[in-house]
Amino acid sequence: MSVQNIECRIAQAQMGRYLGGLGLSEEAVSQLESHIRACPECSGALRLRRIELEAVVALPKEEFPALPESEPTPVAKPRLVD
Repeated sequence: MSVQNIECRIAQAQMGRYLGGLGLSEEAVSQLESHIRACPECSGALRLRRIELEAVVALPKEEFPALPESEPTPVAKPRLVD
């Protein structure tokens, strides 16, 4: 398995947390952003995930079932930085 392939797998596994602004150290964010700038495949994957996230965020609240009050869900603003 090539180093690039491993880096892409790691990058793509981190994209959800990156877009959600959750759970990545500054170093991990820096490495991820550097990889995305250099990798067309991962750049495209991030662009697609961002579009999907923006579409979900834009849905009216009525589209989602109500959650029980005992289980609040934290809402993070999506990262829209290239």
